[in-house]
Amino acid sequence: MIQERVIRQSRLKTLRKRFRDKKIVLGTGCFDIIHSGHLYFIKEARSKGDILVIGLNSDKSIKEIKGPNRPIISQKERGEIISSFREVDYVFIFDSKVVNDDLIKLRPDVFVLGAESAELYPEEVDAARKIGATIYLINRIPSSSTTSIIKNISK
Repeated sequence: MIQERVIRQSRLKTLRKRFRDKKIVLGTGCFDIIHSGHLYFIKEARSKGDILVIGLNSDKSIKEIKGPNRPIISQKERGEIISSFREVDYVFIFDSKVVNDDLIKLRPDVFVLGAESAELYPEEVDAARKIGATIYLINRIPSSSTTSIIKNISK
């Protein structure tokens, strides 16, 4: 069931215990208006381990990051969409700009994020290093972003 794959943050420690013999990968993002860049990110993240967990920015955190007119798609719907991908095992929604506390709870073996996010939020990279996670940066596919899609629609 898709709904069972969207979990509460409080279950992150349980996942680590349940899959202690598996390589857990954590990837994060807004995933507002799904496009080819998101698909590339998810496939790359999945290739780095056995269990892929996606931390999804909440509507509240997206407004802080992207502005008052975002997100376009609600967190509930984005969670359902992302959790429906066969590459994704679990999705959780977080309210802050970064997932530092959730990194500590889940203790992933690999932390995957967009290269531009690593520059914007170095504290996430530091938190991942502190728990011993391998950090894997994914470069954005040129001209593949929700912001550019919105700009094109506005024209």
